[in-house]
Amino acid sequence: MEYLPDTALIIIVKNLPPGDLINLCTTNNRFNFLRFYLPDSIDIPGENLERRGPRDGHFEPEHYFDSPVMNQKVRSITMTFEWVDQGYGNRKGQVWIDLVRSGEVIENSLHDFPNLADHQMKSEEIKISNHPVVDRIRKGDILKFMVNVGGGGGHSLFIKDFNAKLELLKW
Repeated sequence: MEYLPDTALIIIVKNLPPGDLINLCTTNNRFNFLRFYLPDSIDIPGENLERRGPRDGHFEPEHYFDSPVMNQKVRSITMTFEWVDQGYGNRKGQVWIDLVRSGEVIENSLHDFPNLADHQMKSEEIKISNHPVVDRIRKGDILKFMVNVGGGGGHSLFIKDFNAKLELLKW
């Protein structure tokens, strides 16, 4: 491939997934210019969520969904969604991100962005940048989106139109 003209290489890389393009760029210095064709951002949508909490406990973390395997470094993550707590009593609903490497959580955003869901449906935007969850992302990592519905009986959490927009770096 190193003897193909640039035009032919560009046609090829426009049809490659980002992970394959990054792998190609690392095989030969001549291919570094192809990093320009990596995406600037990706959107990771989450399904609508309707969950009820357990009968006991206060903080009961639950898995919401995972990102695809990361191929690029990330500049920022912006989560947008609408959500509501059960509508009365204590508010316990939370959303955060765990950064997972080789099956182990190495960072999380729980304590730095402790927003709680309101008793009325509300739009939320949480931007995470200059934070270890973003800064420590490496190729092969996964972002695990987490929620806390809350325990103690009667707690529920509703999330709709969730999207995580990752602003990517070209490495």
